[in-house]
Amino acid sequence: MWYFFRQVEDFSSSTSALNAEVAFRDRHLSGLLEKRMDGKTGAVMVFASGTPAGAYLLQDNSCQPIGLAEFTLLDSPAEQGHRAIQLPNRAMRLVWLSLESQVQDVFTIPSDASWQAQVRTWQNQKWSGLVEVRAEDCHGLALFWDGAVQTPDVFFSSARGFGDDLFHAAGPRQVVTFGLSDSAQAYQCAVLRQGATHWSNKALGRYRDLVGQKLLRSLERELNRQIQPWNWDIYIEDGALTDGHFFLHTDYAAHAYRAILMSMGGQMNFVIGNNLTQKLLSETFASVPVNETTQLQAHRLIPAAFSE
Repeated sequence: MWYFFRQVEDFSSSTSALNAEVAFRDRHLSGLLEKRMDGKTGAVMVFASGTPAGAYLLQDNSCQPIGLAEFTLLDSPAEQGHRAIQLPNRAMRLVWLSLESQVQDVFTIPSDASWQAQVRTWQNQKWSGLVEVRAEDCHGLALFWDGAVQTPDVFFSSARGFGDDLFHAAGPRQVVTFGLSDSAQAYQCAVLRQGATHWSNKALGRYRDLVGQKLLRSLERELNRQIQPWNWDIYIEDGALTDGHFFLHTDYAAHAYRAILMSMGGQMNFVIGNNLTQKLLSETFASVPVNETTQLQAHRLIPAAFSE
């Protein structure tokens, strides 16, 4: 059966499923609403800041998308009921990605040492995929990209709260691996996010090498000031862009990244001039992995667009 952060308390246990759905929308919450039909079948609706990202029918380790209206009309027995939990956006991005991906394998890891060995195997194989860890004391999801664990996309919950430690669990754990689907919007958003983050971070690092820490901080303050009115969960600090926002479509994400990169290019132009800015953006763009630059190019997030 699908397993979603059992340690997180239900924020609306005394209300109906319909009232919980309305609460998500009205209060602009990110999280999920679960319905249990029987011991093997359930359904879930995923929310991003109050907007449904999708609804899914769940059975064993299979998942089937369903319409939002169909989910609303589903009845769950009183003894099974519903469950609504609020979670950070970065957790919900991973939940959405798992629901939009295909289960590859399910297996049990008996000890901490064997878990560490399994992680090293994924790293050595340069494996890309999503991992779900189900343990008695915690539950979590982690995204691997070419064998590297993506720290912003690691999320675990336990009785102690939330964390991003891949080795958060203790003792035996069940592991589910997911193959990422190129056609899924959740996957495309993840690739676009990775590409924009990698490019931005490389560009900021090169800019710091040219102008020093003081002018880099000035650039970061200006970018954060311009981001703030949009209420994107994105900030820039110490030469790194951190994106914790849950974008429901690549077009929405591309709009945000375009605004940030345009401002970044404009500020760099002002300090180091157009020719050097264009060279900096072009060279750092070329160092981003090909699959990520392909997604960036598809949304016209390219060096020529951000330097005049």
